[in-house]
Amino acid sequence: MANAEPEALEAADEVTLSNDEDGVAAVIERLLETRALSRPASGRPPSEES
Repeated sequence: MANAEPEALEAADEVTLSNDEDGVAAVIERLLETRALSRPASGRPPSEES
């Protein structure tokens, strides 16, 4: 979160928006979009494709 303590921000692998800017929601939406884009058109994970 952008409003974290400086030490936490330095240690973080990723920093998102602040609480007031719905930072957690932004990360969840990005992760879901990335996951959806990595799936084939069938909607099944690649491991289940025949």
